[in-house]
Amino acid sequence: MATRINKLIIGCVALAICMLSCSRNEVFFDYRPIDSAGWSAADTLVFNPVIDDSLSTYDLFLEVRNDNRYAYQNLWLYIDGLQGADIVAPFPPPFEVLLANEFGKWHGKGFSIVYELSVPYLQGVRFSHAGEQRIIIRHGMDNTPLVGIKSIGFRVVKSKK
Repeated sequence: MATRINKLIIGCVALAICMLSCSRNEVFFDYRPIDSAGWSAADTLVFNPVIDDSLSTYDLFLEVRNDNRYAYQNLWLYIDGLQGADIVAPFPPPFEVLLANEFGKWHGKGFSIVYELSVPYLQGVRFSHAGEQRIIIRHGMDNTPLVGIKSIGFRVVKSKK
């Protein structure tokens, strides 16, 4: 019995170490929930990552959670960096996220009704100055309110050298 508990403890510690080492380069990761009634084209999502090192390069990711009510294969997003997000690599709006294949099978992880997709947005971005940045995301779809998007996330990871 004691050996079994020791193995469980060792396994948990190993898992914790692995998780900490895997997320070591992650600088920012946050989600903004979308109202269940839908996402209006006028609604903006604001993210404020704090960048401590303006000499390093970063990879930016979009995270999308959707459910089966979302009626489209793709999602067009406008992503703006304003007031403190002077980024050397410009943001090229609009940005298309493919959520499903041509047969309607959702990309990403999930089952049943909620799916989560991580999409590389920009790689090798250098922020022009350290400190708080401001990233604003809004959707560019024709239909509004947009139903079926549960939340949008933004992630900043230090580029691997």
